[in-house]
Amino acid sequence: MKIIVDTNVLIDGLNFSDFEKVVIPIVCIEELDKLKMGRDFTTASKAREAIRSIERATNKIAMIETSACLPLSFSRVLVDNEILRFVIQAVKVDGVDCFYTKDLNLKIKAIALGLPVYYDEKKEIDSSCDIYRGYREVVLTDKEIAEHYSDASNKMGLLLNEYLVIKNKDGDVIDRQKWNGKGYVHVPIKNIGGKRRGEIDRVDSLKPFDPYQACAIDSINSNDFTILTGKAGSGKTLIALSWLINALDTQKITKVIIVYNNAPLRGAQAQGFYPGSRTEKALQSNVGGILASKLGSMAAVEQLIRQEKIELVPACDIRGIEVGTSQALFITEGQNMDSYILKTAIQRAKQGAKIIVEGDILEQQDLKNCSFEESGMFRAIEVFRDTPYFGCIKLKNNYRNPIADIADKM
Repeated sequence: MKIIVDTNVLIDGLNFSDFEKVVIPIVCIEELDKLKMGRDFTTASKAREAIRSIERATNKIAMIETSACLPLSFSRVLVDNEILRFVIQAVKVDGVDCFYTKDLNLKIKAIALGLPVYYDEKKEIDSSCDIYRGYREVVLTDKEIAEHYSDASNKMGLLLNEYLVIKNKDGDVIDRQKWNGKGYVHVPIKNIGGKRRGEIDRVDSLKPFDPYQACAIDSINSNDFTILTGKAGSGKTLIALSWLINALDTQKITKVIIVYNNAPLRGAQAQGFYPGSRTEKALQSNVGGILASKLGSMAAVEQLIRQEKIELVPACDIRGIEVGTSQALFITEGQNMDSYILKTAIQRAKQGAKIIVEGDILEQQDLKNCSFEESGMFRAIEVFRDTPYFGCIKLKNNYRNPIADIADKM
């Protein structure tokens, strides 16, 4: 099927592989160029992604000019009407089958002009769809699987360091791969530390429970900077701390600097000032609870601090630190940092340092006066993706308690 598209179809994401040809009026490309520089961050991000999708597509046609005319009753200054001129020529002269739009008014005009139109009602922005997951899932037939392994090209249109979870027609995962810029690389299932002995929360030994956790471990192993996001119980903090503690034990790194922004739970009453030193205050806050629960006890946390293997730094003091080449920067509860705070923290790391950020960007953001689009994690994902230093995984499954899945509906 050959289609011609409106700008909003490109903005909301179009799977080019679903069509034989996709015709794009030059007016739409120019609109994307303006939108990518706009002040609306979400729209600007979508515009940039649309441009990248157009560039990757092999079946697109940019329609540069048209000789088609509109009835005199149509305004000559509206961009939508200019798009209609391209649609008229594409359909009546160039053999395009249908006009795709998400604009109801444009649909009405197209029908009035006798043009075949497919109207896809534009939905409100769903934040869960806006986040780059770091992987794509595909279900392939036996024939498609054979074709995939015989073709080393980036036919899936993956970004650099993006993962591919391949399932067969029964829905079973048969492989995990990563696009490294030259080809697809198999991602093995690797444990962290010793073999798991049945415990869910053992930080010293962890085996991935699903392909997404396997990809998360691979990303930390192979990239300088990894972001882990996902709902409560998906393993993002456990995977990060398991890797970091094991790296300390095996002397891959010499120290972990843990940065946190101690924002109180949204809607909860803050308890006021805690007594003691900076570290003592930290251990009495949520970051202390997180570490104690994952490392087994507060005594274990305090021992690592005394050994100078971990250092706790509140976000307000990050300008005074430097993360060395043999060290790691771990940012926990990253959803509670805006773009400026997270940027400043990341810039503390020297070349060669490991950076891991974890947080639930969708459900657990407690930072006041910070919209989803201003979140530091969201901005970092948008800026760093498709670079050679970066990997991102949105963990999918809850392994803590099935009650947590039900609680999500509250």
